Amino acid sequence: MNKVVSKVNGETFEVILEQKRANAFVLIMLAILSVLSGLVPVAMLLFVGIGVGTLVGSFLFLLCGYFFLRLFLWNRQGRELIRLRPGAISQVIDYGWFQDEDSITSKGVSIRIYDENESRRKEDENVLDDGLKPEPKQGFIRFMYKGDVVMTIRTELKQPELRNIVDELESRLA
Repeated sequence: MNKVVSKVNGETFEVILEQKRANAFVLIMLAILSVLSGLVPVAMLLFVGIGVGTLVGSFLFLLCGYFFLRLFLWNRQGRELIRLRPGAISQVIDYGWFQDEDSITSKGVSIRIYDENESRRKEDENVLDDGLKPEPKQGFIRFMYKGDVVMTIRTELKQPELRNIVDELESRLA
């Protein structure tokens, strides 16, 4: 299960969603792919020499290695931060070694909860609705501005936990 921590730091309110760690097999495979994707370009340059093909191939392997490294770090120690500051909302994806940050203005922003079942029903209109609502495994917190989704946070929290987070965020935005 994911872990949720809320804290106040001066005028900044943070919600930290720590991801559950992947199993050892997945981590080992991602680590091996990351290392191999870094070693193959070195071997290509040493044994084949410098040329257009080896440079393009090296670039592609290094790009794949970067992707596998990010996946490895996310599955090992990933966490997501939602920061509310006066006038701004930030989403920080923290990989440990890398961080991606996305910020939006907080004026006119509304927060909604979607579950994965609701999202799938809206995407596929041809699905027959049998009236059964299975327990959602993954929820979405969406920040909306004038009807458009400007930021989405995906997590495996249950609806009551999501509702608590959204209630806290909305009370701080008001």
